[in-house]
Amino acid sequence: MQAPESMTNSPTSEPSLARRRVQLVLLALLFMAPVVAAWVAWLYVGEHGVGATSNAGTLVTPARALPDDLPLLELDGGPLRERALRGRWTYVLFGQGADCDAACDAWLFKTRQLRVSINKDFTRVQRLLILGGHPPAEVLRAMQQEHPDLLFAVADGPGLVAVRQTFAVAAPPDGSQVFLVDPLGNVMMTYDAGVGFKGMLKDLRKLLKVSQIG
Repeated sequence: MQAPESMTNSPTSEPSLARRRVQLVLLALLFMAPVVAAWVAWLYVGEHGVGATSNAGTLVTPARALPDDLPLLELDGGPLRERALRGRWTYVLFGQGADCDAACDAWLFKTRQLRVSINKDFTRVQRLLILGGHPPAEVLRAMQQEHPDLLFAVADGPGLVAVRQTFAVAAPPDGSQVFLVDPLGNVMMTYDAGVGFKGMLKDLRKLLKVSQIG
């Protein structure tokens, strides 16, 4: 006797439908990464919305996703590993050409102190200095001695122009500002030179507290 059609189709159609649903969920999660970053930023602005914000930095709205193929090189000449700006909160600084001028030095000191001040959470934060060329050996040696945790990246010519345009918010970065990149690789906040240390520390602690990433 022939089995009813519903019985013959059920064993194969139900797993197939379940697989399709799983695929749709995974696809949705893939495209939700920027939304998650925006959600973190939204929590960060304050419990009562944008109007109640008390952050010291300037939120980048919407958060700007950084491409994996930024034309940045490591000091050995190899491409900056594509995950360098993923997985942690990253302060990105720009030097003056192949050197670090007074503004750059001030940011290096301030961001180093920020990282030290968050105590056990210091591993969740890193710093990346982008230089417009390979620094002289003595300059590099001095910076590495003063800031052993500092990551370096080099870009010059058209590559440097492209990187500056990628980070540009109100204007291309000139070393007087620092950028905060979230663990998903989105530029989500900028700081001008006049922002005080206490305000930046308050911002960072709040972000680390509400964030489940990085």
